[in-house]
Order: sequence, then C-alpha cells, then structure tokens
Amino acid sequence: MWFWYGVLSGLFSALSVILNKKALGNVSAALVSWTLFVLPLPFLFVMVLREGIPSFNVMFFVGAVGSSVVYAVSKTISLQSIKNNLLSKLFPLSSFGTFFTYILGLLFLGEKITMLPLIGLIFIIIGAYLLNADRAKEHFLMPLKLLFTHKESFIFIIDMIGNSVAGIFDKVGVINTVPRSSTFVLFVEDIVLAILLTVYLLKNDHGWLNDFKKHFWVLAIGSFIYTLLALFFLMGIVTGAVVLVGGIKKLEILFVLILSYLFFHDKPLKYVWLGSIIMLAGVLLIKIG
Repeated sequence: MWFWYGVLSGLFSALSVILNKKALGNVSAALVSWTLFVLPLPFLFVMVLREGIPSFNVMFFVGAVGSSVVYAVSKTISLQSIKNNLLSKLFPLSSFGTFFTYILGLLFLGEKITMLPLIGLIFIIIGAYLLNADRAKEHFLMPLKLLFTHKESFIFIIDMIGNSVAGIFDKVGVINTVPRSSTFVLFVEDIVLAILLTVYLLKNDHGWLNDFKKHFWVLAIGSFIYTLLALFFLMGIVTGAVVLVGGIKKLEILFVLILSYLFFHDKPLKYVWLGSIIMLAGVLLIKIG
C-alpha cells in the first residue's frame, strides 16, 4: 500500500499548492503555515482518541520534535531564498533532494532499495527537474549554473538537506510507536509547529488575527488538504522506504501542471511532455520493482 499512499500524497500536495497559492494572495506566508498546523489539531485529536494513544519511547520524541524543528528552520531558510529572488530559479534543483534522502535513509535507517526501483527513482528525479525547469521558464541548465555563480545558492542547498532530514525524522517518529501510528506522530508534530509559529506571529505580524478571520474558509480548506497529504505520506513510510515514498510524491509537480492547465489554462511549455513521460516511466519502474 505504501506505493499508493505516495501517489495520494502527491495528488493532495498538488491540491495544497493550488489552494495555498490562492491564500497567499491575501495573507502572509507565516499565517498560511500557521493554519496548516493549528486548524487540524481538533480533528487529529479526535482521531488519536479513537485509535488509542500508542506506546512510545524517547526516540519517538527525537523523531517528532526533530522533524518539527528542522522543518521550521528549513521553512525560514526557504523564505530567505525567496527574499533573495533565487528560489524560483533554483527550484528545479529541489528534485535532487531525493538523493539526500536516499543517502540519509541508508546511513541512519538502513533502508536499501533494489536496482529497478533505484533506476525508477533516477527517472523521477530527471523528469521532475525538467518539469520544474519548464515552470521556471529557464534554460534547463540554468539552475545548475546558478549553483556556481551565486554565493547565496548555498541557502537553497541547506533547505534541500533540511527537507530530507525532516523526512528521516518523520520515519524515526513513526517506527518508535507501538502500534505504529501516523496520526499520533502528525498530531505531536503539529503541536510543536503550532507553538513555534504562534510565537512568531505574535511577535512579527500584529494583523494576523484579522486576516485569519477574513479568509477563514480558504485557509481551513487548505489546512484540511494539507493534513491529508501529510497523513498519506506518513502512512506510506510506515512500510515503504522514505526515499521511494518521497520520490513518488514528486508526482505533485505533474499534478500541479495538470490542475493549472484545467483550472487556469496554463499551457504546457517545451519540456513538459518529455519530463512527464520520463517521470511516469520512473513511477512504473518503482511499482514493478
């Protein structure tokens, strides 16, 4: 089932991107992030009570709290990249974050994958890179060039590594619950992130509460969709390798392109079809393997 959980996490991630894009036209990025983690808490609390609180050990807290803190730092770094006007041009390189996840999973979780899924993973990375490069409307080698010509690009690399580390922490949290509970892990992580972001908003955004009330329904729907994608991802890594579930989740890029075409009439550019074919071939190889 981990394969299909990865596909579903990619689909809901694409929906989340579309909804968050709409929300960001009216409110701050910090408020959008806050709602993603705060609004689902009552829903997750009820789910945890119905499933029962699992037993856990110290490593559970290392995983859940570690993931939350790393994600918060990574998000801050990402915002700094946007401020420097580099993120849109470097974003195609985010597909290579899968390599970092593979190395970290091998070192800290002992996750090994066979040759066929590994080839499929490489196909997904190449396809995702081409799709992202097309979306950024840059020459497909431009993001690589920027790594060597802009000193600020190391910020983006740190952001990629941070996202990979957060994924490893996620699995550490999940595998240290008995029975394994994705819902409980997400609940604890959301509490930590909610506290961190609430402190940030209280200090830096005095009008956030009014914005929250004004745009509640858009933010609420976005938070619900995000919770589903997070749950499907965590459910996937219970039995599947983090790198494979994360690799399949990269289908979000293809789903975003499809949704953009259907709802916003964004026409595909020159690399889309090639990138899509390569990416889908990679997913097929992972499924077969």
